[in-house]
Amino acid sequence: MPDCMERNVADIVSLARRHVDGTATVATGVPRLILHQALSPSEPVPAFYEPSFCAIVQGSKAVRSGIGDIAYGAGQYLIAGFDVPVIGMIIDASEDEPYVCVQLLFDKSILIEMRDGMPPAEPITAIGIADTPSDLLDAVARFVGLLDHPADAPVLAPIYERELLYRLFSGPFGAQLRKFAYVDNRAAPIERAIAHLRKTYSQRFDVEQLLRVAGRSQSSLYRDFKDATGLSPLQFRTRLRLQEVRRLMLTERCGAAEAGFAVGYDSPAQLSRDYRKLYGRPPAEDISRLRTSTATPAQETRERKSG
Repeated sequence: MPDCMERNVADIVSLARRHVDGTATVATGVPRLILHQALSPSEPVPAFYEPSFCAIVQGSKAVRSGIGDIAYGAGQYLIAGFDVPVIGMIIDASEDEPYVCVQLLFDKSILIEMRDGMPPAEPITAIGIADTPSDLLDAVARFVGLLDHPADAPVLAPIYERELLYRLFSGPFGAQLRKFAYVDNRAAPIERAIAHLRKTYSQRFDVEQLLRVAGRSQSSLYRDFKDATGLSPLQFRTRLRLQEVRRLMLTERCGAAEAGFAVGYDSPAQLSRDYRKLYGRPPAEDISRLRTSTATPAQETRERKSG
């Protein structure tokens, strides 16, 4: 790694230690800028990725989504193009070398201002990973550095945010960002469908209502939805239900049957089958393991604002 990149990494890690207490996710005073820090590996924890940029500065992480299992670490960044349910797990982290990730939530209005040309023809994808080049890391370091200079943030944050987005537009996922900035393309119906499923996941699955909301035929919506998220709409709805079941059992101390009924399951047996398929264990066993582990599930509860 070039000396300039090593300095940027050291500066960002040092800044995270000053602004994040232990293992935590912090929504900073700079709009849309979030810092993630972990002092130890974590258990697999369900979460949601919002459309955002996440750059791991130190440590590594594994993410399971509908499109498959992804591992990424220091010197790499992730682009999330849609709201998508995932299971995330911190792999490399310690008190001496904590996991540090910088996240920028996308503001669609800014992307619209910056887009150029027509929507490109590349496939829409929910998640992508690439190496972090030195010019992008420079932009990240300048942006994050505003946390030590809050008086400068109102003026410089919009400039540095656009610089960072410019580097992303110029990178391998520039097509993805341009797609996200357009409202009348293949991405918009998927966004509407995802928003609808997040609101109605505990209700009976009504495909006709979903198609009306998305404004697409069943064949075209299902094709593009699966291409983007790796899941069918029904599978996506099931993932949402299971994440809420796990949260209810873990934080609200609901029983499996009670949590299942709360999210729309009619059959405890079906809940158990779906839960085991996703998490590898039946509900009660999984929750017992999480409660007795040293992991900190609260760390990734915000991984809908994730890193």
